[in-house]
Amino acid sequence: MEENILEVQGEFNRLLNFVTRDALTLELHRVEGELFRMLLGLGRMLLELFLRSVGTGHVGQSATLENGSVLRYRRMSPKKYLSVFGEVVIMRAYYLKDGGKGVFPLEAQLNLPKRMYSYLLQKWMTLWAVKTTYEGAVETLEEFLGLDLAHRPIQRVARDLTAVVNEFNDSLEIPEAREEGPILIETLDGKGIPMCKPNPDQPKDPDKPGKKKMALVTATLSADPYDL
Repeated sequence: MEENILEVQGEFNRLLNFVTRDALTLELHRVEGELFRMLLGLGRMLLELFLRSVGTGHVGQSATLENGSVLRYRRMSPKKYLSVFGEVVIMRAYYLKDGGKGVFPLEAQLNLPKRMYSYLLQKWMTLWAVKTTYEGAVETLEEFLGLDLAHRPIQRVARDLTAVVNEFNDSLEIPEAREEGPILIETLDGKGIPMCKPNPDQPKDPDKPGKKKMALVTATLSADPYDL
C-alpha cells in the first residue's frame, strides 16, 4: 500500500514539474493535451490505489450467506476491469460451497459489472453509439481516452440496454393533457444490422431475407399546428 501511495505522489509531482517547468516553452494547446493524458494516467493509478485500499473481499476461511449457507475460501481470482482511465486488474477472493455455486463477495460490495467494462465507460459507449456509428464511437473513445476498443463490445453493451427499455419508458411521467398539442407526431428511424456472419464461400447478398434485422429508434410527441 505504501508503495502505491508513493507512486501516486511521484506522478503528481511529475505533473507539477510539467506545468511549472517542462512545459513553459510549449504552445498552450500542446500543454492542454499532454496534461489531459497525464491526468488519465494519474486517474488509473488512483483507481488502483482505491482497489488496494478496499481489499479483495477476503473475510476468512469461510463466509456465511444471508440464508445461512456456509462457503469455503478457495482462491484469489483476477478480473480485468476497463475503466475510463484504462485497464486495471481486480483481485477477488472466491468462496465455494461443495456442490454449489461460488461467489465473489467483492463483486457485490463494489457492484462490479458482468462485463469487463465499467458502468461509466458503458454509459459513454452508448452515448456515442446513439450519436454515430459503432465505428465512430470507437474512434471517439480512442481519441479522447486512448482506449483500444472494437465496435463489437460497444454493440453488445448497447444491446444489453434493450432489457430495460420498457422499465425506463414506464418510469417516465405522463404529460398533462392540457400541455399536449392537437397533432400527434411519430418518428421512426431504421437501420439494417447484419445478424449473421457472412460465409466467405458465398456471394454477398445483403438483401436476402433473414440476413438482416432492422434496428429502430422511435419518438412520439405532440405539437400545435402553428409551431410546425
